[in-house]
Amino acid sequence: MIHSVDLVMWTKNGATTLPEVLGSIDQVVPKEVIHKRVIVDDNSTDNTREIAKKFGWTVVFNDGNGISDGANTALKHVESDFFISFEQDLVLAQDWWQKIPKYLSNPKTAVASGIRLPNQPSVVKAIQEYSMERNRQDINETAAFLYGKTLDNTIYKTSVIKKIGGFPKITISAGVDNMLAKKISAANFEWKVDYNVCSFHLRKNLRQELAHNYWYG
Repeated sequence: MIHSVDLVMWTKNGATTLPEVLGSIDQVVPKEVIHKRVIVDDNSTDNTREIAKKFGWTVVFNDGNGISDGANTALKHVESDFFISFEQDLVLAQDWWQKIPKYLSNPKTAVASGIRLPNQPSVVKAIQEYSMERNRQDINETAAFLYGKTLDNTIYKTSVIKKIGGFPKITISAGVDNMLAKKISAANFEWKVDYNVCSFHLRKNLRQELAHNYWYG
């Protein structure tokens, strides 16, 4: 059982979604196990930092730019043996804490996460649900290796992430999660994805979801 964990998040102009996102974390992750809450802000021009502080998070500035630098900046502030990373637009599944951290009891498992789907539009959500189900049943481990591995509802063994040199250092934000998965595998550790634990990305409409996927390639 995990008795102490640090929470980290990287933000940029997340004021629209942050109150709901931070509220969901407060509901799901037990207060008594939380050691630190750290938000790495990428020079937001809205009131992201003020909202974060209101919810009890410490705010630091990104040492660089984007997710890669933000994740490594956050790692510098981690003190617990375990830490969890979130994205600023993700509402955490109610059963996440009961189901995901337990996977790290396996000595070979260094990272664990659930899946996430857009809360709307419904047609995109349905397509992604179908893809996730097909992947969950896929007997081709190579084909399924990267699918579902993300940094937005993810718990890590701190010692392993630091041992492999932290998060991948790349100049673009797309692909940090996939490259980390490959580093974890190369170090002979596993990243467990539970396809039955589903969190939600907050989306306004189809256009926003398509723009998100285009940006990530």
